Amino acid sequence: MTGGTATDGGGSAARRRWAYVLLLTAPAMFAGNQITARALGGELPANALAFWRWAIAALIMTVLTWRELWEGRQAILDELPVLFVLGFLGVVVCGPPVYTAGATTAATNIALIYAVSPILIVAISAILFRERLTLMRALGIALAVTGVLIVVFKGDPGMFARLAFVPGDLWVAFAMSGWSIYVLILQHKKSRLGAAARFTAICVFGTLALLPFFVWEATTGPTLGLDGRTISAVLFLALVPAVGAYQSYGYAQRVLGPGPTSLGMYLGPVYVALIAFVVIGEPIRFYPWIGGALILLGVWRAVGAPSRR
Repeated sequence: MTGGTATDGGGSAARRRWAYVLLLTAPAMFAGNQITARALGGELPANALAFWRWAIAALIMTVLTWRELWEGRQAILDELPVLFVLGFLGVVVCGPPVYTAGATTAATNIALIYAVSPILIVAISAILFRERLTLMRALGIALAVTGVLIVVFKGDPGMFARLAFVPGDLWVAFAMSGWSIYVLILQHKKSRLGAAARFTAICVFGTLALLPFFVWEATTGPTLGLDGRTISAVLFLALVPAVGAYQSYGYAQRVLGPGPTSLGMYLGPVYVALIAFVVIGEPIRFYPWIGGALILLGVWRAVGAPSRR
């Protein structure tokens, strides 16, 4: 009995160490999506890029979870409308707009605007689900909104007076809104499927929802080439920010719990800024750091310290 306990304890400690490693690397993998969007700069068709990214991710996840999918086929049928809506939000609304945004806005801006999604979730929950909006949460929302305005208007009050938006920032705000609704549905619509199987179904239905946009783009505009740069970008997006990041985050959350995992994800904007500076030479300016500090402080105040969630 003693030997078994020691082995179990060692295995548990090893799982926690591995979970912390993944907790620190998952935000960097998620960051790959924003950095790739900026690196490509809108050169590749956004719908095609998103379609092949999620089609490959869906294929990989289906191979990994096919047994669970087969056993849960009745649950999939019962939850079909919700799964399709989640797929539409996660793949269609959160996919092509980010790649379109990369043509006109910085990777750091994309990450910082996305970082405000917990604030939007709190606000929607207060309106739709009558969740209590305390003074501290209201202060957090105000801080985060101020931070977003600083990021969107590049720290220039004159841009605010002229209402001179960068199109990319608006595309990201649209995608971030879809992501917030996606998260709310995940929270309030429980599923009989396991996390991996549910994610696979969302990938599949999201890819199907994106198919008409992909076909429309291919018949009316430029198509996605088969050169090495394009193939590398699609495979990277499918393997790293899609499958790798989501599975790493899921593992860390199962082992460490939602609190520490949420805290780790707050590193995302920092990772994006640093990696974008090293990889694509994106300059580090003052306004994203000021805006980012206000956004993250506002999220912390509105949502609460993640370790206590």
